Amino acid sequence: MSILLGKGDGTFSESEDFEWRVGRFFFVEDIDQDGRDEVIRADEDFVEVRRWDDALAGLGPATRTEIDDDLSVAGAAIADADGDSIADLVYLAQRNQQMYLVSYLGKRDDTFDVLGIESDDLGPALLLGGSRMKIVDVDGDSAVDIVVASTETISVCFGRGDGTFAPPAESYEFYTSDRTSSGSSKIVVGDANNDGLLDFLGTRETRPGLMTLLQEP
Repeated sequence: MSILLGKGDGTFSESEDFEWRVGRFFFVEDIDQDGRDEVIRADEDFVEVRRWDDALAGLGPATRTEIDDDLSVAGAAIADADGDSIADLVYLAQRNQQMYLVSYLGKRDDTFDVLGIESDDLGPALLLGGSRMKIVDVDGDSAVDIVVASTETISVCFGRGDGTFAPPAESYEFYTSDRTSSGSSKIVVGDANNDGLLDFLGTRETRPGLMTLLQEP
């Protein structure tokens, strides 16, 4: 893994290489809200956290958590899912033709719970391939929610504030061109029309076009 360190003036130092193979999912996040970001890599069976060590002028040793659940993971995100001010790892996972959100709650020692908290079956809409996840508080209740874009739909799984998420109440059709186009979807969350409500903007890799879903008051 390589890091370009910012100098604070818009320029960066030369690339520094560290012996650490990046996993399937990679994040930079302030896990314990101490004002210092950690570097996180995760895969289906583990998650590792490394902190910057000023004395070493580099990344310190990795703290590793082995994950015991037998899951096929489609997506991952880092956020405080249970409201304890410590970031958690949330997987979008498949088992026996069902999709689940599974939360591994974070601890202050940079480890995570070995067994995840599993949400309800999310329904058939999220079984479609190419799922992408975004974590954001869509409804403003201070509990983070998960927005999932599959190849044909955008769905919102509202957080309960305890590490679990509700199945999507509604899935919105998501076709940037035509129903026969393939390729995974990408989604951005933001206030597109400046009304104070979060909206969804999506694209598909294999087709040009932008789809906007505006949230209604």
